[in-house]
Amino acid sequence: MVKVRKVKTEQEFMKCLFIRFMVFCQELQMDLRQEMDFRDPEATHFLVFIDEEPVGTCRYLEQWDYYLIGRLAVLPSFRKNGYGSQLLTAAVKSILRKDKNAKIELHAPVERMDFYKKFGFLPFGQTFLENDVQHIGMRYHRPKK
Repeated sequence: MVKVRKVKTEQEFMKCLFIRFMVFCQELQMDLRQEMDFRDPEATHFLVFIDEEPVGTCRYLEQWDYYLIGRLAVLPSFRKNGYGSQLLTAAVKSILRKDKNAKIELHAPVERMDFYKKFGFLPFGQTFLENDVQHIGMRYHRPKK
């Protein structure tokens, strides 16, 4: 059974860090010092579980006047099953429960822009380098009813 849960314990938080280490540092060769940042303690983290095995994570941060979703990672052998979609949806819903008028942004690798567009995120501004990868800012636009 697949479940997405907000992280509540130190043990769950360590699982988030492990998944991020495996994806960002091992697979994508990002510098550990750039990946593990001082903002983690203040972030809201999520894990996606398959039968209680954590396979993906993401987080969001409350900025001055918006929320920033990031660190979305799914272990390679579990990709293409919709787990990243479930994590992103859970983060957006959690933010909107806190503040129905929240501004939500993320920094997407340029090649992943289409994934985020499916969830109502549209690009803004210029591309920029983040951890040696071209990114673009994307902002959430609520679907019109």
